[in-house]
Amino acid sequence: FLPWLLFQDTVQRSASSLIDHQNLITKTVFPAEIVPVSVFLSSLVSHLLALALMIAAAGVWLNQISVFLILLPGPPNELKAVFEGECISRLRERIPVQHIASRMLRIALMPESQVDARVAPIYKTYADVQTTILAGAGEIQLHLRTRNESQAAAEARVEELADKIEDELGDAIFSRKGESLEQIVSYLLQMRSMTLAVAESCTGGLLAQRITSLSGSSRYFLGGAIAYSNALKTQFANVPKALIDRHGAVSREVAEALAEGIRKRCVSSYGIGITGVAGPTGGTEQKPIGLVYVALAGEEGTQVVERNFPGDRKRIRWFASQQALEMVRRALL
Repeated sequence: FLPWLLFQDTVQRSASSLIDHQNLITKTVFPAEIVPVSVFLSSLVSHLLALALMIAAAGVWLNQISVFLILLPGPPNELKAVFEGECISRLRERIPVQHIASRMLRIALMPESQVDARVAPIYKTYADVQTTILAGAGEIQLHLRTRNESQAAAEARVEELADKIEDELGDAIFSRKGESLEQIVSYLLQMRSMTLAVAESCTGGLLAQRITSLSGSSRYFLGGAIAYSNALKTQFANVPKALIDRHGAVSREVAEALAEGIRKRCVSSYGIGITGVAGPTGGTEQKPIGLVYVALAGEEGTQVVERNFPGDRKRIRWFASQQALEMVRRALL
């Protein structure tokens, strides 16, 4: 007699399956009559393939005395289904309910070491609030997180720390709820019924892309120009050719002229001009790679910022757009 391989428990072929480690066992039974080897092997392979398919999106719960381990599938949609459908109820039976509150404070263009030096004496007095500092592309993020027996108590605790950090850093913090810098600029422009236009050289439209990535940006963003060549700087933003010849395309004077020219041409409240050397070629001893001039023109006048951003072309261009948005934000405060 040839043995048949049978499975004691049927595993549901579903992303919400959670398999107990003792459930998948086998036993041997003997059929009433002799079965050909080919039939047996075909059936065995079919059972094994079915099992592999059925447990592909399953999770496993391992429980030994007071220690338990959860193994979940990798794809996010499958992981979420298993966790929400099978794990949460089991965890609630074993772990006391806790309420979590969190905040994310975002600071633009300030070094991580400087941020930490100023806020560490504050957050270190809050042992029950976990504080994490992350350095991103042109910004620092402060993540605050705490647990408490009630949601109100957790919110109050994390809000208290956030208030003290904001008192220290002031308007260097551009967001307390995780909004991006372009979102904050969007809010401020609309609150003040103001408009914006841009003349970009080294950023090649990146600033306009960030602004227009938000729905409804046509209410405050009029448009602009990618004035990459010297001729188009003159044609689109009325930058005098003599000015470019005298100071060079990458200069404080040309950035200022770009901002003022595009503001006048688009009839906007503010105009931004950006010019620089993004690399990896084109740098000189006098104008190295990473040198960027960003100008903001408005009714109250024009300001120009000179920055030397380290990194590759992508990083330099992003930091230049970040500098431009930060200048707009501060002008609107």
